[in-house]
Amino acid sequence: MNHKRLFFIGMLLIGLMALAGCTKPAVEPPSEAMDYQVKLYFVNEEAVTSGDDSQGVLMPVEEMTIASTPDEIQLAVVEALKTVPAKEHYGTMVAENLTINQVYTKDGTAFVDLSGKNLSGSSTQETLLISQIVRSLRESFPDVAQVQFLVDGAVVESLMGHMAADQPFTE
Repeated sequence: MNHKRLFFIGMLLIGLMALAGCTKPAVEPPSEAMDYQVKLYFVNEEAVTSGDDSQGVLMPVEEMTIASTPDEIQLAVVEALKTVPAKEHYGTMVAENLTINQVYTKDGTAFVDLSGKNLSGSSTQETLLISQIVRSLRESFPDVAQVQFLVDGAVVESLMGHMAADQPFTE
């Protein structure tokens, strides 16, 4: 009888250990979308076409609300720069065919990772692309002090071959 009792206790312990190993791991619920007030900067097309930048190369800020999750809001801001407001002289250098791989912030630096595919243009286009993104991220997010551009996950000398981009931008 002692052998049966020991066998039963052993089987019970094995069963309990198996059940303990079958518990589901804690999974964080997906973040819910929230509304964010952001500031977007667009290109002054008149300054680009005429060369007269006395009025500035970026148009006055466009404040808007974007619904996004906290993890995706900075990417959503850069993507929103592809859509030009229906206002006179507003334009963008963030081309529709430009792929933005990801945007994230670490220690006050926003990292904007662009795809190398379709990343080309003149020195003016490169300067304005950088300006639009840097101003929009810095003005929309107080925790962003500077912006570092990456191409396909790596720091590069230049985005389009005209401007040094191996260090973070503050303007």
